[in-house]
Amino acid sequence: MRRTRVVSLALLLAVVVNAGVASVGLTSAEQAKASISGAYVSTENPSPGQQFTVTTNVTNVATSSDSITLTDMYVRSVSGTEEHARVEDVGSISPGNTLSVPLSLSLSDVGTHNLRVHAVVRSDSGDTQHLKYPLLITVTKRSSVMVSVQASEPTANTDTPVNVTVANGDSNAISTVRLQLSGNGSVVDPERVTGSIDPGVDRAFRYNVTFEEAGPKTLNATATYTTNDGSPKTVSDETVFSVVNESDEDQLEGRIQLVGVETSGDGIVTIQGDAANVGGTNVKSVLLRVEDTASVSPMGASGEYFVGAVNDSKFDTFELITRTKSDATEVPIRVRYLVDGERRTDTVTVNLSSTSAGARAAAGPAPNMGGPNQAGAGPSDRRSQPQPRSGGALGGLGGLVLPLVAVVALGGGAYVLWKRR
Repeated sequence: MRRTRVVSLALLLAVVVNAGVASVGLTSAEQAKASISGAYVSTENPSPGQQFTVTTNVTNVATSSDSITLTDMYVRSVSGTEEHARVEDVGSISPGNTLSVPLSLSLSDVGTHNLRVHAVVRSDSGDTQHLKYPLLITVTKRSSVMVSVQASEPTANTDTPVNVTVANGDSNAISTVRLQLSGNGSVVDPERVTGSIDPGVDRAFRYNVTFEEAGPKTLNATATYTTNDGSPKTVSDETVFSVVNESDEDQLEGRIQLVGVETSGDGIVTIQGDAANVGGTNVKSVLLRVEDTASVSPMGASGEYFVGAVNDSKFDTFELITRTKSDATEVPIRVRYLVDGERRTDTVTVNLSSTSAGARAAAGPAPNMGGPNQAGAGPSDRRSQPQPRSGGALGGLGGLVLPLVAVVALGGGAYVLWKRR
């Protein structure tokens, strides 16, 4: 009889211990409310070796009672342990806030890469959570040679200088480069030929073009060349100019036009050029600013540039920096200035297709670890906004019980286990 009581007591203790473990697991599951609400790629279909940025949003839900600390963030292949990028001790996230974390990486092999973003977070109460988010990146090999057309505001029946640039952003030289300029104007010597252009080099060709009448006129530049492996390639660019009559130009008040505009970078784009006064009177307080859109946002204070006063027929240089998403094709710039005491505001659109591939490859994304609710995350190569994935890699109650038992059994060694996972 006494033996039976001992066995019953042992069974009762086992039930109590199991109930206690289940209770701890439930409490941790209730506290594990962090999630990855999205991972976005700065460059759609990057080229082999091209740097791009994966920006991941980690959210601490508003109903959470604790702040969480993002201890590790890394990108790893699903099929192996190879890490492509990692950052540690990222920062804390208070309840109801989101931290956007950019990671820069590159992939050398052409094709689709099945990756996974990992985030390890720890609450103030000591609970640790390992979050995962799937990421598919397709690397494609495409032409990195670009052609662009630039000119100041042309006047009807007057020779207008037009610069056409062929930029070789490839890692090898291109040869037998043949450039053709055509369109709505009369082009002197429309075809140009050069033997080769070295990698990372821009070659500019100057043309004289005459437009017979005012209005919007189009010029088309087409470059054919041979790659290092002997393959023939063709790239082109189409640009629309606003041609004015000379008599109209003489009567114009001071007016700012952006000329010689060039862009460089990918994801973080630098815009440089000249703010030219193409009118007949002086202008003052010229201020340029990148407009905030769904695909474009100014890069802090660098997204605004104060030029100041520009006399008639004079110009001054400017530089703007903007953050762009992968679907961005143009950047709107607001131009504000004073003419005879009156405020004028224009919006100029800069086409991102003129961004040279060489400059893109050289320009590395600028990580920003400022804190919660950072700007910069947005959709890229995904057709729709990814929905938040809850639960992470812990798998609910069942996934929490085993790690917690390991904590009880292993003590401090369990933290090393979490860190390595």
